[in-house]
Amino acid sequence: MVILDTHVLLWAFSDSDRLSDRAKSIIQTSQCAVSIVSIWEIAIKSSLPDERRRLKLDMGIDEFVDECTKQSIEILPITADDCIAVQKLPFIHGDPFDRLIIAQASNRECKLVTKDANIQKYQTVETVW
Repeated sequence: MVILDTHVLLWAFSDSDRLSDRAKSIIQTSQCAVSIVSIWEIAIKSSLPDERRRLKLDMGIDEFVDECTKQSIEILPITADDCIAVQKLPFIHGDPFDRLIIAQASNRECKLVTKDANIQKYQTVETVW
């Protein structure tokens, strides 16, 4: 199983050319999962007032979740072990969403599909781009 970073999930759903060929290939040939924290992040960023909104979705978050299910993308819950792992991570990345995604990938020994250079600096998780 591979875990998709939030931006990778968004780009995959929009068939964006920003995905690398390697990322596209692994998404097409692997069982994919996404953290519930990614769903939360998307909900927050897409619900901000227009002047502060950083993300515009073409669908509601409920439809977005349904699309994950339709595409057989597992939505991973946050466990206590994930939270403990966050505390043990070196402070390379300051984004709390990304830190939890890193912890989840590490705890589950999954590859993390991401373009984020800061995530790629972590020794505890194998990244794919």
